[in-house]
Amino acid sequence: MKSRHLCALASAALLCSLPAASWAEQKTAVILDITGPIYPDVEPFDEVAAGTVLKLATGTELVIGHYKTCDEVTLVGGAISVNEDHFVIDGTDEVTSETGACIGEVELEKTDLVSASIITRSIDEVAKIAPRPFVGIVGSDAAKYTEMSIRRGSDTLLSAPISRQRAQLPDNANALVPGARVVVVLTGPDVEPRAAWVEVSAQAPAWTILRH
Repeated sequence: MKSRHLCALASAALLCSLPAASWAEQKTAVILDITGPIYPDVEPFDEVAAGTVLKLATGTELVIGHYKTCDEVTLVGGAISVNEDHFVIDGTDEVTSETGACIGEVELEKTDLVSASIITRSIDEVAKIAPRPFVGIVGSDAAKYTEMSIRRGSDTLLSAPISRQRAQLPDNANALVPGARVVVVLTGPDVEPRAAWVEVSAQAPAWTILRH
């Protein structure tokens, strides 16, 4: 379904009419997947600021999600401009878009792994996570994390390796129980553990970004 936030142009101009003040250096979108050459070079779960233009080589496939509009766009070839409140697409061989594909965000903090307790965040302030979430990791040390686990008390409910900054949940992993409050933990051999309390919800976005 075409989004009202999506501007597809037939010309080479990649900008919709926006005031200059809207082109702030803020993280507006996130790369969900990329296959093939792209300029500037980005990797899965790199975040993109408003005003960025991504140019895809012929045959390159890009999946990108917009934080504000909840649009998820897949395109092959061409170029895409990331605006504060919409995408602009030009010259693509193929494009599909999904509206309402919001991306959840969870802020991680330093953790004591013995008790899996968060040092500074109150348990009352918890984000929501889907029973079987798609999880990406962003932040300065994101590439150093190698495992995500979800814990409740002393029990590990789910454990998943991390590859290319995405937690790869096993196909046979049991879904988390809606309503449960659990701790999501990131670990790696050369990086400080990070964690956060979350609540499992069937209404939570399918995609969750773990930010540290």
